[in-house]
Amino acid sequence: MDELASSVDDSFFVDFKEYISYLFLAESILQNELEIVVVTDHNTTKGVEKLQKAVSILKANNRNYKYHPHILYGVEISAADKLHIVGIFDDNKKEVVNKWLDENLLSTEEGSYQHSLTIMNFFNENKILNYIAHFNTSNIFTKKAQLSGAYKKSLFSPTQIKFMGVNKAEVIPGLFNKLLRDFSCRPNFILDNDSHDIDGLDKNIMWFKGGKLSFQMFEEALLDYEVSVSLEQPKIEGNSYIKGVYVEKRRGNRSFLLDKSKEKDFYISFSPSLNCLIGGRGTGKSTLIDILQFALSQYCDKQSKLEFMCNHANIFILYVLDNVEYIIEVSLPEVLQENKDNILQYYGQNLEDKFSYHYIYNSLSIREWTRSQYTNVYKVESGKFKSIDKNKVLDKMFDRRYSVNELVRTADGEKITEFISDLMLKNKNLPNPNYGLRTQKLESFVAKLNELDEYRKQRKESILEIIDDFNKTQVGKLRICYEQVDSWEELRLESVLFDSDSLLSSSFDMTLSQVFRVTNVEF
Repeated sequence: MDELASSVDDSFFVDFKEYISYLFLAESILQNELEIVVVTDHNTTKGVEKLQKAVSILKANNRNYKYHPHILYGVEISAADKLHIVGIFDDNKKEVVNKWLDENLLSTEEGSYQHSLTIMNFFNENKILNYIAHFNTSNIFTKKAQLSGAYKKSLFSPTQIKFMGVNKAEVIPGLFNKLLRDFSCRPNFILDNDSHDIDGLDKNIMWFKGGKLSFQMFEEALLDYEVSVSLEQPKIEGNSYIKGVYVEKRRGNRSFLLDKSKEKDFYISFSPSLNCLIGGRGTGKSTLIDILQFALSQYCDKQSKLEFMCNHANIFILYVLDNVEYIIEVSLPEVLQENKDNILQYYGQNLEDKFSYHYIYNSLSIREWTRSQYTNVYKVESGKFKSIDKNKVLDKMFDRRYSVNELVRTADGEKITEFISDLMLKNKNLPNPNYGLRTQKLESFVAKLNELDEYRKQRKESILEIIDDFNKTQVGKLRICYEQVDSWEELRLESVLFDSDSLLSSSFDMTLSQVFRVTNVEF
């Protein structure tokens, strides 16, 4: 204990009691494996650097902690209207915040004489994330608050409020509905930990999705709340996902996928949850997806794409399947190493090197040759690699019936129906609408419409039977939805009967589209 007391850094901690308190706090954060911690002390920012120092001390003396948490700056200001306003900011704005605190606080204990609206305006002007803390415990909607309707309308305006803090997730629906109904305000909710002791640190935890841990990642995740923030721990069903990919570069600056320096091999890691590839045109998004698809399914639809991928060397994918790690290795042939006149010679064609050989690109034969000659799968066991039967594992890892790139390319085109039938439904034929309405008497028209209703009912049942079989195999991944939507056009009898091209002389022999239009399928 004497040795510990003598190690107190007087430039950070007031005394030994404060020092040991921050060490206990840091230990609890490390043990709970929290990756981001926002310190929002009441009316001060001084605790941030002290906690950062305590974490660094423990990490330096014990390397077994899983994470080095990012400690972010924040402050919780007690406002004159008895609300508490939280601001969260990067360290480059701490001087601005500290200056405001010096000028607008009566004391650290008493808080500010400024109202919440003034405090939030200050934060917004300086582009600092802010929200009303533990809003569900405030009395702002009661008579005790003694706040005018105009003030509350300004405070809860949609341009003012982006986030709202609560200390219980179950109160969110009720508060959201009230704010939406009374003020047209649609805030995203933040779970306040609001812990005043170590035992409460594991309560009210939020999950963020982003890249490298930093304040920027934290801020961008909040601003992309619907996609990147969860108030519940994400559930990874089946626990099978691509953990990372490594692509070796070729010599001679031929490779497209490289690291940021443009000199080293390319690698990227993935989340077991949602992954998004964002970048400008020509940055490699489609190339990465094509390489992943080729390595996992050995499928390549065009020779030009195969040639482009062979400008890279070996592909390694770390794949987690049923909580077991596997490495898929796909070797891409060095097409410039030998004097061959066509890349297909590396994939089983013209092995005798005959003159004037007629090459035919066949994606199925490319797949078979790649899997048999260029692909290996290893199971990771205790840090060692064990070669296993690749066919059985690869078929589990990748479903060739659809790929993201193909969905993107066809979703806006006329080929989407062909794509769904060919790949997703395995060539099961969806029945084509072929009902024709033929009658010579207007009296029988109603009866024909009843027949049409029965036809549509039967058609819907037959289509859903096919689609449901596919949906059952893709739970949590992809779903095809089918519905029949009536879109009626007014029947203009005068033009139908008496125009120059009238059908009157040839009885009422009309197809369905001549009577009304039905939009019957939406995928």
